[in-house]
Amino acid sequence: MPTAELPRRWAWPALAAVLAVGLAFRLWGIRQGLPYAYNADEADHFVPRAARMFTHGLDPHYFANPPAYTYLLHILFAIAYGGKHGVLHTFEYSEKHGLVAAESFRKAGVASRAHIHVGPALQTLREIEAEAPFDLVFIDADKVSYPAYLRWAADHLREGGVVLADNAFGFGEIHLSGGDEGRAALRKFNQELAQGGRFRATMLPTAEGLAMGVKIR
Repeated sequence: MPTAELPRRWAWPALAAVLAVGLAFRLWGIRQGLPYAYNADEADHFVPRAARMFTHGLDPHYFANPPAYTYLLHILFAIAYGGKHGVLHTFEYSEKHGLVAAESFRKAGVASRAHIHVGPALQTLREIEAEAPFDLVFIDADKVSYPAYLRWAADHLREGGVVLADNAFGFGEIHLSGGDEGRAALRKFNQELAQGGRFRATMLPTAEGLAMGVKIR
C-alpha cells in the first residue's frame, strides 16, 4: 500500500476516536460540575437554549452563533441527565399556592413532570423518600425548619448532589446577635452546612444570600 494512502485510511477512525474521547470528558465534566468548556457565552446563551429544547421543541431561537453547539449540548444533557425523564417535586404549604404552581407548570408544558405536594413539607417530604437519591434540593421555606430540611437533604441527595437555600443572609441580619427563632435557625443551618462534614459549601452573594452545598458523603 502506498505510504500516502495511510493518512487517508486512518483519518476517519482517528477523528472518531478523538471525538469519542472528547464526548467522554464532556459528560464527565457535566457530572462533576466542572466549569463550562466552550467560552464565556455558554452559560448565558447556549446552555439555557439547549435545556429549553426539552420542553419547547428543537428550534433554539438563537442563531447569532451557529446552532450546532446548542444541539450538541442538548444531546449531552439528554445523555447525562436523562432528558425528559427528570421530574420535579415541589412542596406548597397552602392549596392556593399549589394551584398557582400547577397553572404555571401547565403553561410551561411540564405539568406531567412536576408533582405538587400540599401541606407542611416536613410531613409531605416522606411521600417521595422512596424515590431517593435526588440530584438537587432547593430550600426556600419557613426559616425555623431550615436545619431539618438540611438533614433531610443530606440523607436523600446522591453523592455529588446539590442543596441550595435562599435567604441565607437572614434578610441582612444574620450577623446581628439575638433575633427571633428564624434567625437562630438560619445561623444553625449555615454552620451545619459549612462545618457538618456532609457538604462542601459556599455562599453565593445574591441580595438575600444563596447557600450552596455539594454532598461529599
